[in-house]
Amino acid sequence: MGGVAGQMQCDASNVTGVIDRLVMHQLVVRAESESDRRTKTLALTDKGRELIQKIIDALPEKLGCSQLGAAERQALRTVLEVLSKSARI
Repeated sequence: MGGVAGQMQCDASNVTGVIDRLVMHQLVVRAESESDRRTKTLALTDKGRELIQKIIDALPEKLGCSQLGAAERQALRTVLEVLSKSARI
């Protein structure tokens, strides 16, 4: 949970509620770590993977990328790659 909180840049107490809802919707599973019972591990379910793929497939259209020309799409891709490296996504 601490690792997820770090990625989300929020307090670990905020993550518990989010993860609880993801588990409730069967998008992730939570289990105790084999090496440390205090540590929880998270894994995507098949349903979670399918949802992520649907979002990835729909996102360019939702963002209006279909209105960009080839050179503009490439420029956007370059900018996003630079930003993702600096944000450690």
